[in-house]
Amino acid sequence: MKKVLSMILSLILVVSLFPMGAVNLIANAEMEDTDGYYTYTVTNGEAMVISVDDTISGKVTIPSTLGGFPVTSIDDRAFELCESLTSITIPNSVKSIGVYAFCGCESLTSVNIPDSVTSIGEYAFEYCENLESINLPDSAIDIGWNA
Repeated sequence: MKKVLSMILSLILVVSLFPMGAVNLIANAEMEDTDGYYTYTVTNGEAMVISVDDTISGKVTIPSTLGGFPVTSIDDRAFELCESLTSITIPNSVKSIGVYAFCGCESLTSVNIPDSVTSIGEYAFEYCENLESINLPDSAIDIGWNA
């Protein structure tokens, strides 16, 4: 019992030596995780899709939450070369789509972008040669070159 108490007190002492800034840094650190096809990070309580298993196919609706956190952005190149993806629906929680996010999705024919999206990165849909329909909201005020 004395050993356990001694270990607990030692741990408390070590933790108390960390400056509060370091504790906050650790608490807010980006953690990468995977949920189904999606790999994501969480920063400040918001999830960003950073990559997708390229075997994803067909009509896909990106989940509005991953790991219990709202999905607010799609990172650069997240869906790049998902060649069997035919349709994508982006949830209302997403605010930004990164550079080259869907580049090379050759089978992609339709994209539904919600009003919540305000930013679409450069070349976001480059080499999506079969893209026939895209719902582009008025809210998308920052649209990158060749998006």
